[in-house]
Amino acid sequence: MTVIVKQGNMFLHQEYDFLDEQIPYKLIAHGCNMQGVMGAGFAKQVKDNLPWAYRGYKSYIDNYGKTLLLGQIIPVRNEEANTIVINCLTQRHTGPDASLTAITSCVKAIEVYLKTHNLGHVPVYMPFIGCGIGGLKWVDVEKIVADSTVEFRAYWV
Repeated sequence: MTVIVKQGNMFLHQEYDFLDEQIPYKLIAHGCNMQGVMGAGFAKQVKDNLPWAYRGYKSYIDNYGKTLLLGQIIPVRNEEANTIVINCLTQRHTGPDASLTAITSCVKAIEVYLKTHNLGHVPVYMPFIGCGIGGLKWVDVEKIVADSTVEFRAYWV
């Protein structure tokens, strides 16, 4: 699939404002650490704008953290908001610790999740996952994302 890249803050972009209830269905994927912390970058924006997504992620980390593997996803669904936030475990620790291998595994897990839940037709919005604080280069990550069967819409600020 192709990756559609847009410039701007995903939560503030006029065409794809995730806080706008008029969008029929919202799928957001982003990179997370395995420490239960969303203290900076896009993860902090998720925590601030969609606190239910953070609570679901944090609860899952607290309950299953010792059994989780890098590259797994933690989908958190909010039926009222008609939104699913897919927390992708792209790095073990905070800071520049993201892994291309983990991103590859997360993308494959997203494909399976969407197919299993009959959401294969719905685009997935995300930041430049693993880049920025995660320390990876978009040129490398984009190859992984573009090789997916999912339509990703990537935002960069």
